[in-house]
Amino acid sequence: VSADTALTLTYDRTSFTGMKMPLQNEDDHCITRWSGPVLLSSLSVDRFVVLLGYALLEHKIIFQSSSEYTSSNCVMAFEALLRPFRWTGPMTPVLPKSALQCVEAPVPILAGVTSATRKYLNNRDDVIVVRVDEGSLVLPSESDEMHSSFHLYRVPDCDRLCYKLKQTLECIYEG
Repeated sequence: VSADTALTLTYDRTSFTGMKMPLQNEDDHCITRWSGPVLLSSLSVDRFVVLLGYALLEHKIIFQSSSEYTSSNCVMAFEALLRPFRWTGPMTPVLPKSALQCVEAPVPILAGVTSATRKYLNNRDDVIVVRVDEGSLVLPSESDEMHSSFHLYRVPDCDRLCYKLKQTLECIYEG
């Protein structure tokens, strides 16, 4: 099969025709297919792309939800959607409250937690918290130095990428 062969994806009785992309492996495909809709329906495209920029710069990212199912699915989907890049730090789909001090380690971490940890994470200046239930990002407090370098967190050609992603998601979720 060539890379130019058209492929029809079906999701909740909705069809989307696009170009076939070679899969990294079957596990990535299954994770993205199962967990992707949870993540992409929780965050706007703009917030997802900003989060992607933070991940590429190896920041600590914590997905917080009232449901372990939701937060763990978001972690797994986000890690799979980083392809062709790989998350090199620890990835913990469900980080128990008793192990929350792992966030203090000086390494980037990708983890899912429940909302019970909200108070602890509110006081952290080195963590990006994705509040999945609210669809919002809690970014580290911006000092003058960080504020002047905010453009570093934007993915190159960000506006065009957001536009294309929005079009694709509208096609997938229409119906």
